[in-house]
Amino acid sequence: MPAVDSTALTALGNTVVAPAYFGWLDFVGDPLRATTYGANVTFSGTGDTDLDGHTFEAFDPQFIDVGDVSNQQGGSETMTVSLSGILSIDTALLNIIGDRSKWYRRAFRLWMRVYDENNTAQGAVIPYYTGYMVDVRLDPTPESQTIEVQAENYLNILRDASHRTYLDQALFDSGDLSAQASIAAANGAKTGPASAVGGGYGGGSASSNRPLSDRFDVRPL
Repeated sequence: MPAVDSTALTALGNTVVAPAYFGWLDFVGDPLRATTYGANVTFSGTGDTDLDGHTFEAFDPQFIDVGDVSNQQGGSETMTVSLSGILSIDTALLNIIGDRSKWYRRAFRLWMRVYDENNTAQGAVIPYYTGYMVDVRLDPTPESQTIEVQAENYLNILRDASHRTYLDQALFDSGDLSAQASIAAANGAKTGPASAVGGGYGGGSASSNRPLSDRFDVRPL
């Protein structure tokens, strides 16, 4: 449960309460910062580097649908945010959505702040969700376009299998041909990286593929 300071707690007891939400989606090259507050907001002095010095652009609340945060022992359920009514999306953002490497498992954060009837902030900004984007979809229609973003928190990310094996070694070290050599050697290749891998028993030469009786003095007991 996010911490709510005493000023915000008092404001929550007032007759008129106007919460505003702030979101940051860390797309590479074009990070999206949006708020349901009635105007753009630039933060300073919060102590949160993801807020301070950054401007969150105003979105009409009716065009933003923020899903509920459901926490449990193993982490929270999938969080979904939909940005709708966007009539024109620039080419840069479209290219980002189409390139998985520019958003997959990148930061997704949500904050909330309480305001009174005069739009005066009451208390500090409250961080209430931090996760990582796992799916981004674009749903175009003749009238509008919708961007739907799904995120998981870090506990779910850590629990998921990475699906990596030693065969992926070349992705991290381009000079490491061990996976290629192992597969080639298993298929009987005698050239390329496999030539450095001995065949048969004990990694010996090709002659080691001879029957055991030819290579050892096998006598009956």
